[in-house]
Amino acid sequence: MQGNHSRKAMRWSKLLRTAILVRDDFTCIYCNAPATQVDHVIPWEVGGPSRQNNGVAACRSCNQRKHSKLDPRFLIAAFSYLRDIDEDLAFLDDPRWESYLFLEDFI
Repeated sequence: MQGNHSRKAMRWSKLLRTAILVRDDFTCIYCNAPATQVDHVIPWEVGGPSRQNNGVAACRSCNQRKHSKLDPRFLIAAFSYLRDIDEDLAFLDDPRWESYLFLEDFI
């Protein structure tokens, strides 16, 4: 692992994972297939954070194919998509939400 990343930090919170999937209409931004996973655009293994502006919906196949690579084909698609979306989930990064994260267990 690079830096001080912990295994837990790599995972998406249920709230953020659900918000990203909803934002992206449960559609893989790489191939338009149904998405069930959230991909780190900049891989966690190289320092990419688990934040809304580094996450996109992905199908299992694309997420596994990309894995932790900085593949330009995936990066261009993801950066173009994130640049063009209107909805911003930055409010989920606000620490005041932490007291409500127990609600994730009910999502």
